[in-house]
Amino acid sequence: MKVTVKYIASVFLLATTVRAQLSKPSQKNLRRAADSNEIAESSNMLTNQIICGYQGWFAFPGDGAPINRWKHWANAPADGSAPGAEDLKVDLYPTTDEYDDEDMKELGIKMNDGTNAKVFSSARPNVVLKHFEWMATYGISGVFKEMFLQDLHLENNREWKTMVLRNVRDAAEATGRVFAVSYDIAGGAISNDSLEDLKADWIRLVDEEGITNGSRY
Repeated sequence: MKVTVKYIASVFLLATTVRAQLSKPSQKNLRRAADSNEIAESSNMLTNQIICGYQGWFAFPGDGAPINRWKHWANAPADGSAPGAEDLKVDLYPTTDEYDDEDMKELGIKMNDGTNAKVFSSARPNVVLKHFEWMATYGISGVFKEMFLQDLHLENNREWKTMVLRNVRDAAEATGRVFAVSYDIAGGAISNDSLEDLKADWIRLVDEEGITNGSRY
């Protein structure tokens, strides 16, 4: 059997989302995803699959993540104000007209219509669910959820990353996509300590989170 694997590394999924709750996707949105006419991808092979890299690393203060700060969208101004154009850390600004206000936070940047630019958080379940709905619509099989080793030993940082991974798992199961964990050493060096952190985290994800137990892993 010829195996064709199409792997798109570090894809920047800047997507829109449906209405959200703070803790979990609404039942209406989950039902809509589950009732999709898309055929569920197989989770036990890579034949003809299109698998993307998924960082899920966007955060802002008050989004429910334990780090409770800006992450990857912008640097936080010292005076606590909303980040301006000079603080941005991204090259592209996503379409946001389908986002619910609860999933977004304003930047200190004015749009052409006079409103403030807003950005989303990966800690919000329906944000991730919408990404997976788009994948189902456009024939993307699933993702490798990147778990960055940097600061993984810090409890709040580890829990934030795990929170996003839970969102990925739930969205994959709701939409018939597939997912797997991919550890990323960017921002750090390989050492005995970092390898022990990786080993301990994987054991935690398998034994405590049951991340491999679902049908979509």
